[in-house]
Amino acid sequence: MKYGLIFGAAFLVGLMIIFGTGSEIGFYIMAVLPFVVYPILISLAVWFFISLINLQKERNRYLAEIVRKLEKDNT
Repeated sequence: MKYGLIFGAAFLVGLMIIFGTGSEIGFYIMAVLPFVVYPILISLAVWFFISLINLQKERNRYLAEIVRKLEKDNT
């Protein structure tokens, strides 16, 4: 929560600086911004899915070990 407020405040200050300059630099920065934001979002999504797959593999490994021990005890 703390970091969200910090990033939100930084974003608002950045927008105030960009649009408060009175020149066209704000327009150019906003035109380039999607080329910066979208790769970051795509990278985060890929990282999340890779982490999720790795967690599922680890969980399956633990479950297979438990099943192996249970089968060993039953025989």
